[in-house]
Amino acid sequence: RLKDFLLMIFCVSKADIAEINLTLLGQLIKSFGVASIHRRITLARGSEMHKSTVLVTGGTDSIGSQVVRELMSDDEIVRIVVLGRTERRHEKLKELLGGRKGFEKVTQIIGDVRDYMSVLSAANECDSIIHTAAMKYVPYCEENVWEAIETNIIGAKNIRDVCVGLAIEKLVVVSTDKAVEHQGVMGATKWLQERIFL
Repeated sequence: RLKDFLLMIFCVSKADIAEINLTLLGQLIKSFGVASIHRRITLARGSEMHKSTVLVTGGTDSIGSQVVRELMSDDEIVRIVVLGRTERRHEKLKELLGGRKGFEKVTQIIGDVRDYMSVLSAANECDSIIHTAAMKYVPYCEENVWEAIETNIIGAKNIRDVCVGLAIEKLVVVSTDKAVEHQGVMGATKWLQERIFL
């Protein structure tokens, strides 16, 4: 039923949904750590270093907050926009990182990747996006299928559309190894997320 729904929405073939053999960014993160994302963005800027503004979606969650911590120490990054859904998570991020050097660069925005205007507003004047926002816990995805679809797929489409519309220079997307041979809602939605960015 989920596959039929996804076929309808995204016009992908049954063969595309049934088979996948990709190297995922999620596997790279598992191998090299969160700091490698920071290094890749730094290297991607090339020899002409310039002051950057980075949007981190899901920046109040576990992976996103670690990315924010890494970016805070980069002198070439002048502003870090953190997009997260709840006040409580934003407060936890402030408690976790508020006293650290570089936190003055952080701008916290309550918003949702599932809402195009939220993403557009947060990404305004950013030249890079690190997309970590996701529903990633398998049981919750299985029990809340539509929420997983909206967050992992519609959210990804919104990120892609904003990147194109605003001519964002760099985009890093965090995925998961569960998308390779997906057997459930979480893996299927993350696999489709990857297709949106390819």
